[in-house]
Amino acid sequence: MESGEKGQVWRLLAWDWGGLLCFQAAHKLAGFLCILPLFRGDFAKLLQKASLQTLANRDWAGLFLNPQALALALGWLAVFFYYFYLEALFLAMYCQRAWSRERNSLWKLFLRAAWRGLELFRPRNWGLFPAMLLLLPAVVWPFAGSLGLAGQGLEALDRRLGGWAWLLRAPALAALVCLPLCFFFVFHLLAAEGMEAPAACRASLRALKGRKIWALRQLLWALAPLALGLLLVYLAAVALTAGLSSLRWQQEEAAAVFRLSYLRWSRLARAGAFGAAASVYAAASVSAYRRVLGQARPGPAGGRAPASPLVRRMRLIATTAALAALGVFSRTDLGGQVLYWTEAPVQVVAHRGGADLAPENTLEALEAARESGADLAEIDVRQTGDGAPVLLHDASLRRTHGLKAEIWDFNFEELKTAAPEPPIPSLIQAVRQADDQMGLMIELKLSGWDRSLAERTAAILRGLRAEGTCSVASMDLDMLARIKQIAPELKTIYIASLLRPEDYELEYLDGYSLRYNFLTPATVARLRRQGKEVYAWTVNNQRSIQWALYCQPDGIITDNPYLARFFMESGRENKALEFWTGLFYGYWADPIFQLD
Repeated sequence: MESGEKGQVWRLLAWDWGGLLCFQAAHKLAGFLCILPLFRGDFAKLLQKASLQTLANRDWAGLFLNPQALALALGWLAVFFYYFYLEALFLAMYCQRAWSRERNSLWKLFLRAAWRGLELFRPRNWGLFPAMLLLLPAVVWPFAGSLGLAGQGLEALDRRLGGWAWLLRAPALAALVCLPLCFFFVFHLLAAEGMEAPAACRASLRALKGRKIWALRQLLWALAPLALGLLLVYLAAVALTAGLSSLRWQQEEAAAVFRLSYLRWSRLARAGAFGAAASVYAAASVSAYRRVLGQARPGPAGGRAPASPLVRRMRLIATTAALAALGVFSRTDLGGQVLYWTEAPVQVVAHRGGADLAPENTLEALEAARESGADLAEIDVRQTGDGAPVLLHDASLRRTHGLKAEIWDFNFEELKTAAPEPPIPSLIQAVRQADDQMGLMIELKLSGWDRSLAERTAAILRGLRAEGTCSVASMDLDMLARIKQIAPELKTIYIASLLRPEDYELEYLDGYSLRYNFLTPATVARLRRQGKEVYAWTVNNQRSIQWALYCQPDGIITDNPYLARFFMESGRENKALEFWTGLFYGYWADPIFQLD
C-alpha cells in the first residue's frame, strides 16, 4: 500500500473531525444515558410478563411463551439494531461527504442518516438482521457491564449451557472476524448509493471478487495505526494514573487508589476506542470502494470542512458536555463514584451468617462474619414443634443435615440430638453471640406451622434489649405489619424481587431488601426520599457487587463478606488491572477473588 493511499483514510476523518467527535460523543451518551436505563427497566417488566422471578433459576423459554414478553424483547432488539445501524450510516455518509468535499451541515447529515436508517425495517432489508445479530456482541462491547439484568440473564444462560457454551461463542467469534470483511462495502452502498440490502450485498461481493486479500490489507493497514495509537495512549494513562497515585499515597493505599482510578477511566475509554475503530472502518471502506471505481484520490484538494467560529465553539461545548456526562452516567466506576461515594459507606451484610465462611445459620458462621468485619448478619428463623425460634433456612433438614424430616417434627431439645452437626442454635443464642458488635437482620420464615412467631421474636429481642441492633425481615407483609403493631420500635424489612406500585407506600415498613439485578439507582433514590433503607441481595461475584454498589443501597447481602470488602475497597477485578497493580506495587490479588 502506498503512503498516499494510507493517508487517505486519515484525511477523510480529519475533514470535519470536530463534527465527527461531536456525533460520536452524542451517540454514546444517548446509549448510556437513555437507551440502557430504559432497557434495564423494560427488561424487568419483560421478566414479569413472562412470570420469571430471575433468569438464574428459570428457563429462558419462558420469555418466548408469553406473547407480550416476546414482543417487548423483539422491540428492544430492533432498537439496538437501529442504534448500531444509525452509527454505521452516519459514518459512511460522513466519509462520503469528506471524499466529495461537500459542505452540508452536520445536523442535516444526521437527519439524513436517521431517516435512511428507518429503511432497515423494510421487508427487503430484513436480511441484514441475521448478520447484525451475529455482530451484536461487538456492538454492545462498549456497554459491557452496563446491561444490568440482561447481563445477569446471559450469565445464567452461560452457566446453564456449561461445556456447550462454546456453541454460542464460536459463531459469534467467527462473525466478528469474517463479517467486517464481507460487509466491507455494504454500509457505504446503503448510505451513499441508497441501495436496498440485497442489491448492496451483491454489489459488495462483486467489488470484492478477486480483491479479498487486497481489501483485508486495506483494512488492516488502516486499523494498525489506530491500534498502535490507542495502545500508546492506554500505556500513558496507566503510567500517569500510577504516578499520581504514588505521589500522594503509601504502598497499599496507592495500590487501592490506582485500582479505583483505573476503573474510572477504562470503561469510558473502551467506548471511545470502539467509536474510533468504527470511524476508521468506515473511512477505509469508502476509500477502498472509490479506488475500486478508479477514483484514486478524494475530490478537489482541500483541508478541513469550513466552519464558522461560532459553530466550532458550539461543537466544542457540546462535545465537552457529552464527554463529561458520559464520565458521570456511563455506568463506569467514574460515574459510580460521583453518584454513590458518600460519607456513609455501604454496609456489608453476611447472608445466612456468612454461608461461605462456615455452615450457614450457625454460631460459628456468626463468629466468622464478625471477624470478617461484616456490619450485619442476616439469619433465617423458623419454629420447632414446641414453638422455639431457631436458625434454619429450609423447612426440611435434608439439605443441611441429611434428615428426611421437617423442623416442626422435633421440639428444641429433641433437635439437639436429632441434628447435632452442625448444631442448630436458637434465636436467643444467636442474638447473644452477635452481642453489640454486630447487628442482625432476622428473616422470619413462615410455613403454616408457626405459633405466634412474631410475638415470640419481639419478646426475645426486648428481653435481650436488642431492639436497637436487630431488625426483622420477611417476605410476608402481614408478618411485618404484625411485628410493627406489637413492637413499633423494631425495624421492619420487606424482602422482595420486584416491587409493585402499592408496595412503596406501606408505612409499617422501615426498609426493603431487593434482589440486586432488579435494583436501580432510581428505585433506591425513591425509597430514600421516603426515609426507607434499601438492601441488595444476594451478591456473590464481582459483577453483582459492582452493580449493587453502583445503585448505592444501605447494605449489600453476600455469602462472603471478604469478597464484598475487597471489591468495595479495590474495585472490580480484571486481569489487566491485576497485572498493572502487580507491576507497580508488587501486589497480586488472592486467587479467591479471581471470579468471573
